[in-house]
Amino acid sequence: MTEISAESVVFIASGAATGAGVSATVGGMGLAGGFGAFGIGMAPVTVAGAVAGAAAYGAFCAIADGDSAAFGAIGIGALGGAGVSATVGGMGLAGGFGAVGIGMGTMAAAGGVLGLGVYGLYKAFKQEPGQRMAGAIDAFGRMESKVLEMEAYTQALLAEVPPYR
Repeated sequence: MTEISAESVVFIASGAATGAGVSATVGGMGLAGGFGAFGIGMAPVTVAGAVAGAAAYGAFCAIADGDSAAFGAIGIGALGGAGVSATVGGMGLAGGFGAVGIGMGTMAAAGGVLGLGVYGLYKAFKQEPGQRMAGAIDAFGRMESKVLEMEAYTQALLAEVPPYR
């Protein structure tokens, strides 16, 4: 099983807790657009907070490792966000605070955060090359022991069967 780093758990859990706190503080929110309108409860806002926490972890990893692949993840996410905005059209977020328009720039920024969040989750669950090899060797050892157990079990069953008359 893959071990997740304690740092990534702190980032992601803090983001989720912040999202839940925002939802509890602001209260009922909704998303409206040409497609109609629907309410946004605590769960989606909590997930958005967790994604933002994963994005923060991804940013720190990218800076620490000097990994330029994070820019690719941000770019792909931003293109996806802009594509959603172009497809869906004008949207707005409404709540007790009033209403705010969500344009293509906002959607591109949200898509970039989502892309960086995916990168952060990848970094959180990624094992080092030596760990992958050790995991494969362990898995092979477990498979070998199961095969030997099955062979011994089969031999014991055959030894106990009396000859057919």
